Amino acid sequence: MKKLILGIFCLIHALQGMSQVQKQQTYWMRVYARVKLNDKWSWQIEADNRRLFGENQQVQFIAHTHLHRKFGKNTEGSLGFSFSEVWQGDLPVPELRPFQEFYVFQNLSKKWRFSHRFRTEQRWFHNYQSTSLTEGYNFKFRMRYMPRLEYRATSKWIFKSNAELMYHTDDFDQYRYYGGVEYKILTDLSLEAGYLKVYQKRANNKGYFDRNNLRVTLYKDFAVNKMRN
Repeated sequence: MKKLILGIFCLIHALQGMSQVQKQQTYWMRVYARVKLNDKWSWQIEADNRRLFGENQQVQFIAHTHLHRKFGKNTEGSLGFSFSEVWQGDLPVPELRPFQEFYVFQNLSKKWRFSHRFRTEQRWFHNYQSTSLTEGYNFKFRMRYMPRLEYRATSKWIFKSNAELMYHTDDFDQYRYYGGVEYKILTDLSLEAGYLKVYQKRANNKGYFDRNNLRVTLYKDFAVNKMRN
């Protein structure tokens, strides 16, 4: 298995050297709300705005909503929906995306935690030509796998690292790796900042994006019982 994963990433890097690559620097500003409904169920909402450094041009806006259920101490699943707009020049192109997730958690020690996330997505892209949208959508099915490692240094500081591979059923889409740190401002409020590397295939086989991204996330936790009180 390790040899297979290593081979995949070696192949990706080889393709990177052979293909037309557009380098970009972007920043992602994200708000993430987590609502605990009870011991098994939670509802999570995200809004993420992505822009280029320098010219401050809009790249993408994406919002997710997903309902989670715990199946055991170390397993969890969710159903969700995403709405995205990706800017093609000055034209925002919508995408509708139902998705399904499954998580497996492993507590390596009191401070270290490892997890796996498996996600499948049904992606509906609005058709467009040049500077205008046209009728209809085209469909792609995407699979994603993300291993993540967390280190809880103190009650306030959490260090995080993950990698993710995304693959459409007919073609490679992108891979990412991330390193960041989360600081708990309050018990239900925290701020995270980190570096995200993205290598992504561009539309219409025009090569690849090689993106260096600064990602900042504000987390807010809610509990239904506390809200009622």
